[in-house]
Amino acid sequence: SRRRSAFIIACGARRSTILRQLLTEAAILALAGGAVGVGLDLLLVRLIGRIQLPMDLPVQIVISSDSRIVFFALAVSLATTLIFGIAPARQIWRTDPNVALKSTQPLTSVGRRWALRDVLLAIQVAVCCVLVTACFTSLRGLTHALHTSFGFDPQNAVLAGFSPALDGHNPVEAAEMQRSIAERVAHLPGVISASYANTIPLSLDSDTTAVFNAKVTEFNNANGIGANYFSVAPGYFAAAGTRMLAGRDVRWTDDPKSPKVAVVNATFARKVIGTVDAVGKGFHMGGDRNLTEVVGVVEDGKYETLVEDPKPALFLPITQNPETETMLVVRSAHPDPNLIGEIRNVIQQQDPAMPVYSLGPWEEMLSYALFPARAATVALTAFGILGLLLAVTGIYGLAAYTVARRMRELGIRIALGAQQRQVLRAALGRTFVLLAIGSVVGLLLGVAAGKVLASVVYQASADDPVVLISVAVTMMLVGLVSTAIPARRAITVDTVRLLRQE
Repeated sequence: SRRRSAFIIACGARRSTILRQLLTEAAILALAGGAVGVGLDLLLVRLIGRIQLPMDLPVQIVISSDSRIVFFALAVSLATTLIFGIAPARQIWRTDPNVALKSTQPLTSVGRRWALRDVLLAIQVAVCCVLVTACFTSLRGLTHALHTSFGFDPQNAVLAGFSPALDGHNPVEAAEMQRSIAERVAHLPGVISASYANTIPLSLDSDTTAVFNAKVTEFNNANGIGANYFSVAPGYFAAAGTRMLAGRDVRWTDDPKSPKVAVVNATFARKVIGTVDAVGKGFHMGGDRNLTEVVGVVEDGKYETLVEDPKPALFLPITQNPETETMLVVRSAHPDPNLIGEIRNVIQQQDPAMPVYSLGPWEEMLSYALFPARAATVALTAFGILGLLLAVTGIYGLAAYTVARRMRELGIRIALGAQQRQVLRAALGRTFVLLAIGSVVGLLLGVAAGKVLASVVYQASADDPVVLISVAVTMMLVGLVSTAIPARRAITVDTVRLLRQE
C-alpha cells in the first residue's frame, strides 16, 4: 500500500528497495497465477484427449501440451510482473511521506482526472464484453443449428456403410448385393422404409460437378454452376425424410437404356433451370451434350456444412450412375436398440467378409457436422467465464479502492444528511461509468466479431435481440455483484469514528 511504502521511504529506504519490494510481490502473484494456468491446461488437455468421436470411423483426436506454449505462458506472466509491478513505483516515489502517513487524506487529494487504472479497467471490461458476446452468439447459433432444417430427418433413422468392392465384388454383383440388402432390411420388424445412396449429406465425402442450363452450348467454367450430386436408389427420399415438392422419385426402370433423369432441389431448379416448375425440363451435366431430364424436385438442405448458403444439388438414379460405396438409410417407427444388430446380421448374411462401418443412428453422424460449432461454443463459453471472473475482480478492486480512499468524504456526506443513492453515486459513479463505456465498446466489437464467428457456427449473429439482451443483463449483473461489498461499506460508514481520526 501507499502508506506502507511511505513509511519505508520515511525510514530512509532507497528507491531500489521500493522497486524490489514491488517486483517481489508482483512476481509471487504472477507466477502463482501462471502455475495455476499451466496446471489447468494440462488437466483440460487430458480431458479433451479422452473425447471419443461418434460411430466407428477411423478418426482419432490427438492433443498434447507443447512445452513452447507452457514457456510462453510463463514468459507472459513474467512480463506482466515487470510491466504492472514497476508501474506503481513512479506514483509512490512522488508521494509525500508526511501526508501519506496521516490517518486520512485531505479531501482535495482525491483526483477527478482519469487515471491509468481507469483506462485499464475499461479495456478489461471491453474484452470481457467481447468474450461474453461471442459466448452468447455461439450458444444462440448452436441452438439454431440443432433446430434447423437439414433437408432430411435424422430422427428414428439408422445408417450403415459398406462397400462390396472392398470384398472383391464386381459392379454387377455390387448392384445386386446393394438392392438385396436394402430389400431384406426393409422387411425387418419396425422398419418403415430402407434405401441407400453412395453418400449422404453432411458427410465427409460429398461430390460436386458442373451443371449447365439447357440453352448453354459452351461448357466452360464461366457458364457452369457447381452442384453437389448423389447417386440414390428408389425410396431414398422416404427413408431420408426428404420432402418431395414436385414430380416423382427415381425408379428401378431408370436404367442405362432409359433417358438420363435426375431429381433436383429447389435451389437447383431456380439457379440452373430458371424456374421452380422444373419437372420435365432438362440440363447438361459436366461436358455431356445430352440433356438430363428433371423428374422431381425436393426441398433444399445442407450438403457440406451447416453454415453454407442454399446451394444446388441433384440426385441421380444409382442404376444410371452406379457406385459401389453404399450408405444404407433405414427409417423405423420408433428407436429400437436391437435394430442396429439386426441390420449388421443382414449384411453379414449377404457376405460375412464384407466390412461394415458407420453403423449407428443418423443423429450421431451429425456430430461431425456439429463438431466445429460445439467446439467453438465450449471454447468461447470457457473464455467468457474467465473474462467474467477477471472483470468482477477488476471492478471490485477499483470500487473497493475508491471507497477506501474517499471514506472520510463519504462520512461527511452522510453526516450532512445525504441519501443512500447520493452516497453511492459519489462512491461508485466513476466505476459504473467505466463499466458502461467498456460494455458499449465491447458490445460493438463483439457484433463485429460475430461476422467471423458466423463462418464456424451456423446462423451466429451478434445483433440478435436475444444475444444483445443477454449480454446487457450479464454485464449489469457483473456490475452489481462486483460492487456489492464496496457499496455496502460506503453506505454503512461510521461517521463519528471517521471524523475523530482527523
